Amino acid sequence: MSFVVSNVWKTPQYKVILAWDPDALPASWKADRQRYFTINWIQLVTTWSAFILFLIALLELPR
Repeated sequence: MSFVVSNVWKTPQYKVILAWDPDALPASWKADRQRYFTINWIQLVTTWSAFILFLIALLELPR
């Protein structure tokens, strides 16, 4: 899931932000920036969730 979030949502949004001219920001720059940060939070949650599930599965292995 984290891979999908990064490559489908985050990277294209980041490319949009990089294309901005700092002296002439688009009217929607605040919303676009917030969207990028929201995508980062989604990626953070999915990454840590997968890690926690991995640790739980690891603990459930027979010894």
